[in-house]
Amino acid sequence: MKYSHILTFIFLFTFGTNSYSQNILSIGVKSYPATPELRFVLSQHIFRSKSTPIQIGRKGDSGVLLISAESPFDTRCNISGLIYLYLENGDILRLQNKIGSDYVDDRIFALYSITPSDIDKLKFSNISKIRFTYTTYLGTSKGLTAGSYSTMPRSTLDPPIDWDVAKIESKIEVKKLFP
Repeated sequence: MKYSHILTFIFLFTFGTNSYSQNILSIGVKSYPATPELRFVLSQHIFRSKSTPIQIGRKGDSGVLLISAESPFDTRCNISGLIYLYLENGDILRLQNKIGSDYVDDRIFALYSITPSDIDKLKFSNISKIRFTYTTYLGTSKGLTAGSYSTMPRSTLDPPIDWDVAKIESKIEVKKLFP
């Protein structure tokens, strides 16, 4: 009888922890609850990369956006300047407050703050495109656009990409994060 209680406890503990997954965005020693990683198709490839992932984290009433790009050659490359988020309803959000950046495993990362009013807009409209500036180690900059599958030209997707390119429902994920 004792063993059945122990097995039941182990089963419930395992089932409970595996069935619930929380996304966390960690920067240094700080961590924020976050959306799952949202991958957008790049209009022009960066090295071998065909996509750029973003994550939105919650920081009180405001938020943070983590964007990354491949940079296999040099730690001096970075994402610089403004980030533009184009929403399906026609709004354009400008993220200008860059909080920090990092280089890990051949990827550059940039963290930008999102105002509470921009979070409210993200709750009701999906992100259709992202525009950012990629600066190389030589100091040259290139503006890049990444979009959801439904907003990118078909030629961008040839050859076929190897991950799910279904429409990105960012507003659903933001509503879950900021109820």
